[in-house]
Formats: sequence, structure tokens, C-alpha cells
Amino acid sequence: MQSDHFPPEDATTPAPPPPTVEEGGPQGFARLLSIIVSPQATFEAVARRTQPWVGVLAVLLSVGLGSALIAHISGPEQMEAALKGPFAEKLRENEDYLKRIEEAKTPTIGKRLVTAVEAGAGGTVTFAIGAIFYWLACMAVGGRKGLKPTLDVVFLATWVGGGLALLATVPLVLAKGSAMTVGYSLAPLSGLLGGGADSSSIAYKALQAFTNFFSIWELILLAIGFQVVHRLSTQRAWIAAAVPWVLGNGFGLLMYAIFM
Repeated sequence: MQSDHFPPEDATTPAPPPPTVEEGGPQGFARLLSIIVSPQATFEAVARRTQPWVGVLAVLLSVGLGSALIAHISGPEQMEAALKGPFAEKLRENEDYLKRIEEAKTPTIGKRLVTAVEAGAGGTVTFAIGAIFYWLACMAVGGRKGLKPTLDVVFLATWVGGGLALLATVPLVLAKGSAMTVGYSLAPLSGLLGGGADSSSIAYKALQAFTNFFSIWELILLAIGFQVVHRLSTQRAWIAAAVPWVLGNGFGLLMYAIFM
């Protein structure tokens, strides 16, 4: 005889739902501030939940904005620098090219918007390609994660070394009227390496690339991120971060030496 107060013996009680695991650490755009003040906690959050769109959007907007703000300086300056390169003779004979240099000094709002889109998209694509090489380097030293979390690490780090660096340089560029001779590096000491005061010398560009404060900061963030996300030792994480970083800067110098 069964009591009305108790269910039948064959009745099944539904199992309680599994406990939800809270995704601790900064999420969304909070990671942009956290990567500056607490990179370790940020990358631990990345290891639990990847959100590469945060870094991608940050790079896209910051590089685009920074480039648009200094377009009237950097654009003509780069075009005039080409007049000293291996194709100088042909460029000087090109009246249309010389006219475009003058027009670039007073860009319209529309042209600044175009510059923002092109620079933002170009920087995003460049950093995405770089992320592939960083991922391959991580795999070579025993990394345990896929491309997506690596992309997340790389874009957060390169937002600091690329986007934030550009925005921090804008006031210096506007004040000096030059985008090629300002920055947070030891480039002005290039004379000690035989480069003199010539900002177009290889010695100057090498110091500008390898001693830039924001670029070194980016390298440190990459090493921390790979160590946390890929569960690498400190030594292996630094190898995965430093090798592509050095090769990337070296390739940039090689292209400058060839074309400029």
C-alpha cells in the first residue's frame, strides 16, 4: 500500500542541472584595459574563453583613427621619401605623382575616411597573417591550443604594440610635422651605429624597429600570452614570441632597404 504523500517507487526524479562554470576574468572590451594593467589575468580569461573579435575590432578602429588623424603628414612624407629611392628618377618625371603629393597635404574628410578604412583593414590583415606564424611557432615548441586562441593573444598584444602605439604617437607627429622621425625608441642614437642624423639610414630604421617601447611591450605580452594559453614554459614561450617578432621586423627592414 502506497501513501499519498510519497511518489511510487518506480518514479524517477529528474537530475539536477550541472553547475554552471563562471567565466572569470575580463570579458569583452574590458580586456583592452586589463591587457595593460593585468595581462596575466587577461590571458587566463582568454584560455577559458576566446574572444578574438575584441582585439580585431580594437586594431581596426585604433589604426584607422590614428592613420586618418595624421594622413596630411604621413601620406606626403612617404611619397616624398620614395623620390629618394631606386625609382626616384621615374617618379620625378611623373607629373601626376608630384601633383598627388601636393593634394595629399590637404586631404578632404572623404579621403581621410578612405585612409582610415585602408589602414585599419590593412593592419588587421597584416596582424592576422602574423598570428598564423606565431601559431606555427607555438606548435613547433609544444603549444597545446589552436589558431583561434593564438589569434586572440596576438591581436590583444598587437593592439598595444600597433594601435595604441599609433594613437600615442599622433600628438608627437602633429607637433613635429613628421611621422618618420618620431616615436618612442632609441632611433635618435643611430649616430652611434654610424647612421648619423639621417632618419632614412638603415641604422636609424633598425633602432626604430627593435627598440620601440610599444613594440617591446608587445613582445613581452606575446610571451606571457603564449605561456598562459598554450601552457608553455617561460623559455619556450619566449622562443615562440621572439622568433617571429625578430623575423617580422627584419623583413620590414629588408623591404625598406630594397624599395626606399
